[in-house]
Amino acid sequence: MADAPELNYSDFSVRKATHYVNIDLGGKGAPAAMTGIFLPENYRIPDQVDMVLWLMGHHDNPEYPPSLTIDDYWTNYAHFRFRQFVNGSNKNVVLVAPTLGPHSDSGDLTKSGGLGTYLDQVLAALNKHAGFPDVPTLGDLVIACHSGGGSPMLKIASTNQKYSGNIKQLWGFDCLYGDGVEAAWMTWAQQNGSKILFIRYGSSTPDRSQTLKRLAAKQSNINVDGDASTPHNRVPVTYFHNFLRQARFFLDK
Repeated sequence: MADAPELNYSDFSVRKATHYVNIDLGGKGAPAAMTGIFLPENYRIPDQVDMVLWLMGHHDNPEYPPSLTIDDYWTNYAHFRFRQFVNGSNKNVVLVAPTLGPHSDSGDLTKSGGLGTYLDQVLAALNKHAGFPDVPTLGDLVIACHSGGGSPMLKIASTNQKYSGNIKQLWGFDCLYGDGVEAAWMTWAQQNGSKILFIRYGSSTPDRSQTLKRLAAKQSNINVDGDASTPHNRVPVTYFHNFLRQARFFLDK
């Protein structure tokens, strides 16, 4: 059993509560050791915790400073207010988001065993800091990302490890960057027929997204759509809420 990470602070400005804990992702150029754990309003504590793991994009430009941490990210930028989206979905799900580095640096999270090590600490934190009577087990898991977060999402999805079997869906918002990413996702899809990848593109990745859509025309577990006129940072807010509401494997509150 993992030790519970230290609590940095709790925030109740978005009901029910957000607990910021100190989970060191390590690795070269380690990002800030802050993870946000959000429990929505009227959350019912279950035996198995359903979860959305969010992977943030790059933040090394005038709009998003390199030192951006998850609490600032989803508090001060209206298009990243995913906690409010979770509340609006009526789903009994916990939203978890680590602070990633300026180029979506994810440290040990993307190494073999990294997902299990990380989520074990999150589950221990729910027991110690969020009122769970015991350390819960993980139920259904969605991994979602925006922009440069697509690289760590692909690495995690492509690694067979603890909690890989809990992944039901992956949601990527304008996130297909890098040579060969389309082929890599096709390989993943062919090896993981019970999981579904949803890609929604906007102004930054229409070409690669449409290429993947063509390649995956007969691949039932890849779903690609979008609109190149949608601004890059508006892609998550355009689709995230509906994805969450339509995830029927997540129970309603």
